[in-house]
Amino acid sequence: RGHPKNNGFLFQLSLTTQTLSQRQFKTEVLVFRPKYVIVNKLAETLHYKQVNTDAVNTVRSLHKSNFHWPCASAPYELSIRIAQQTTSSEALWHWSGSFDISALGETHIRLRSKDGIEAAQIVRVEVKNMKETLYVVLHPENDIPPYRINNNSSISLMAYQFVRDRDEDAFDLVTDSSAMPFAWDHPLKDKRLC
Repeated sequence: RGHPKNNGFLFQLSLTTQTLSQRQFKTEVLVFRPKYVIVNKLAETLHYKQVNTDAVNTVRSLHKSNFHWPCASAPYELSIRIAQQTTSSEALWHWSGSFDISALGETHIRLRSKDGIEAAQIVRVEVKNMKETLYVVLHPENDIPPYRINNNSSISLMAYQFVRDRDEDAFDLVTDSSAMPFAWDHPLKDKRLC
């Protein structure tokens, strides 16, 4: 009869094997695990989603969640935002630029509020492999930002990443004789500062 339609959902698992010991030494155990697990180490609940899709998932602070791509034909990239909402259920934070969750290592992403009142936050994204599952760990970056902008001039500077179709509100004001932590809004795009 064929398989039911899955609307392009990509369900990925990892498989490991192990041999039992002693009396069952001839038995191979097959262990299925999710391919991706999102781990939220931030103090806030987060929304996350595959870019170019509408399927929004939630992971609470200090919790984790299995992840599968909701659309096999969309880019395999993730975006996040802080899950705060107004009383009318409108999100208070912009979606971040996208980042790759299949590459091991670290990157940083910038989260910006829509009203500009909340300070932008830098999130360290760490992807690590444990038993063939990729854990995407989202850490607050409070101590050592990836970059720091020092403005040693006597005038304030507006700094932003130069990307096509940039959100007009996605900039930082660096006042005279000050410094501020910095991370790219779109780590997968050209890293050019204006």
